[in-house]
Amino acid sequence: LIGATCAIGGAGAVAVATAFVQSLKPTGSTLKVSAQRERQVVNLDGLASGASMQIDVMHQPVLIVRRTDAQVQALTETDARLADPSSMQSQQPDFAKNRFRSIYPEFLIVQATCTHLGCAVKHVSPQEGALYAIQDDWQEGFDCPCHSAKFDLAGRVYKGMPAPTNLRVPNHRFLSATEVVFEHPQDNF
Repeated sequence: LIGATCAIGGAGAVAVATAFVQSLKPTGSTLKVSAQRERQVVNLDGLASGASMQIDVMHQPVLIVRRTDAQVQALTETDARLADPSSMQSQQPDFAKNRFRSIYPEFLIVQATCTHLGCAVKHVSPQEGALYAIQDDWQEGFDCPCHSAKFDLAGRVYKGMPAPTNLRVPNHRFLSATEVVFEHPQDNF
């Protein structure tokens, strides 16, 4: 009687343990949702030249700016006023180690958090920037409203600002000329 009771109790314990372990495995739908969160595709066709959009990538705000030809050209004229024009001190992927800090000069993709204390930065258009008139003739780029750090349209910080480094460039790649994919954006370079 004791042996039979132990055998039945042991079999029951194994059955319960097996069911418990099986319940911990992710289901197919959970794996699909997880894969979608790790890989986010954004279509930039609707983004007008000179405009910006903010998206959420893995709970991180990311700004995408479609720069005009004039804005791209103007990036070469501000180097003397920047703290790190060549982005030597900034963390970024290899593809962003250029004057434009982007794969294509037309599109800039940066994390929308200031490198000073992590406040949310915003894209400032030339019309809005004319109202700022804070740093010489700064009229467009990125502004941190918390402590007034200013960045150019490549996300490079101006001299004398509280932000120590340029805005971070998240890990991304282009699938086509206007489709960008973010994979593991929490990884900063």
